Amino acid sequence: MSNPFSHEPNPFADPAVTVHTDSADQEGYNDVLPATGNAWGQGGGGAWSAPPVIQETPERDPPSSDVSAEQKVRAAREAELKRRETDLVQRERQLNQRAGSMKLQNNWPPFRPILYHDIDAEIPDVLRLTVKWGYWSYLLFVATVVYNFVAISLSLVEDPDVLAWVFAAIYLVTGIPGAWVLWYGRLYNAAKNDRAFTFMCFFIGYLAHIAFCILAAIAIPKLGESKSFCGLIRTLEIFKKATWIGVLFLIGFAGWVANAVISIYVWQQVMRDFRGRGGPTQLRNQTEAAAGRVAMNAAVHQATRA
Repeated sequence: MSNPFSHEPNPFADPAVTVHTDSADQEGYNDVLPATGNAWGQGGGGAWSAPPVIQETPERDPPSSDVSAEQKVRAAREAELKRRETDLVQRERQLNQRAGSMKLQNNWPPFRPILYHDIDAEIPDVLRLTVKWGYWSYLLFVATVVYNFVAISLSLVEDPDVLAWVFAAIYLVTGIPGAWVLWYGRLYNAAKNDRAFTFMCFFIGYLAHIAFCILAAIAIPKLGESKSFCGLIRTLEIFKKATWIGVLFLIGFAGWVANAVISIYVWQQVMRDFRGRGGPTQLRNQTEAAAGRVAMNAAVHQATRA
């Protein structure tokens, strides 16, 4: 059966309708309707245009002239950094070479330097005052020995005793360097290098120094050559012969007493610092290590002989 409406005209094809479908009112529908087909999803009616595709504009590379300028700046910075690094390395090398070639100049004694001595530069802060007390004790001993020799030399006028003068000269010549080697140098090196064994060597030498000062202050007759000291007993004897010589000996006696008192004080200070820094434990460790080295050397020697 044929469709009775097949020959009827399409009402939507009427120009009055198509005008409105192509108007601006239809623009809002173009955003939601598919790009193909009409308002009914099929052919017929006005065709809808697809929404415009927004294309992102690609970033343009900077001009080649700007790139080359930036590269030049970067290269210049790198060259400057390398130059500075090279200068620093060369300067450090020069300083190391200068420090290695530089030797400590002798500065003691001031009138004829034969060794380097600087408490402030070489001794740690915690031991610096103690070492200074030891140094002052050494200087007092030097002054007392020199004064003792002068007083004994002057006493020859009233009481000529050549043997006493000879012993006083021996004490002068051997006492000054001997005190440095036996106890003050030990104290200086022990404080500088923090070595317990060197501290023990100082204690032994300083104990002998204290005993020497006490004997010199008393000057016991018939105990060695007591007349070579400005001791108490010798001072009382010389007062009977010449008062002015007795005054000189009295000053020397005060010097020996001061040496004994200050030396005992320095001993106490050094012992306090030695114990406070763990000296006995360090000494025991060093002794055990030394004994181990000796035993190892003996074993190696026996093995090589076998």
